[in-house]
Amino acid sequence: MGIDTLAGKVALVTGASRGIGAATSLELAGRGAAVAVNYRTSEQHALAVADRIERAGGRAITARGDITSSTDVVAMAEVVARDLGEPDILVLNAHGFDEAIREFPLDIEPETLVSVVSGQLRAVMLPVRAFVPGMVKRGSGSVVFVSAVLARDPWIRSIAAGTAKAAMEAVAKFLSRYTAPHGVRVNTAIVGVTRTDAAAQVPKERLAEAVRDVPMGRMGEPEEVARAIAALCTDDMSYVTGAFVPTCGGSLIL
Repeated sequence: MGIDTLAGKVALVTGASRGIGAATSLELAGRGAAVAVNYRTSEQHALAVADRIERAGGRAITARGDITSSTDVVAMAEVVARDLGEPDILVLNAHGFDEAIREFPLDIEPETLVSVVSGQLRAVMLPVRAFVPGMVKRGSGSVVFVSAVLARDPWIRSIAAGTAKAAMEAVAKFLSRYTAPHGVRVNTAIVGVTRTDAAAQVPKERLAEAVRDVPMGRMGEPEEVARAIAALCTDDMSYVTGAFVPTCGGSLIL
């Protein structure tokens, strides 16, 4: 946790009960933001994140909701506005699809691929439609998409997740161009091999191979990704929008 570079700001982090989302919630709070910790089913984990923030002197609430459901997102927006205020920061970390889907390109059913991409797009577009218009109206705000290296450097059995993240990055490009004149910055953190629940689902041999391919020679930690995300939300990055920032130990060079 750092200095109060985000004091007075309200942040919503989707998929924030564990991993990168939880670490980002803690980092934003450590920089002074009040944080809404979104979760779908992991209530106890989300409560633990909020409790850590409050014990450290910050403000936090949990915000239950399936972010692929328009009804849930609308209800969540009402809770966040009532308890913390309108968000100045939106971190789109939740996937909206089953990360366990790993098939070869010629094996995956088209319906499966469409479903995964649809889930990811709903997971970003529903919160964007709920929260970004308010930022535009107020003339300021920061949105950070959380993408993955595999959107640009395919792992052969990750066609579903890679295609979904690539589609999400396209949304980030269009949104950043649209909102820039209104004072709302939109950036993307591109994550590589990181110590998360998703990484734990990867077969050990494949995970070890992926780590060996990282130029820095190790797996990333959620806290390292969180610091990059939080930095993009601060006024230090006031002239940065439309950026795609690799946070992957050198696995992707842009």
